[in-house]
Amino acid sequence: MIGIPDERWGERPLACVCAAPGRQGDPGRARGVPALSRGGPLAGAVSWTFVAEIPKTAVGKFDKKVLRTKDAAGDLPIERI
Repeated sequence: MIGIPDERWGERPLACVCAAPGRQGDPGRARGVPALSRGGPLAGAVSWTFVAEIPKTAVGKFDKKVLRTKDAAGDLPIERI
């Protein structure tokens, strides 16, 4: 998850979801994201986006700076829950 700008709260969480290999074309994949956000691993997220892969740093951590840069450029299609 990364923080994205929000007019009311200043910043809100955005869940960046990477689909399992071979499931990118599955139309049912989007229906499960809101369910995950209710008390699950994406709790607190009010928006989400699918990404092809989660960028990582040299030591293997998620590179949130890259995701924030993509968001600022408008390259992440964001959906509200």
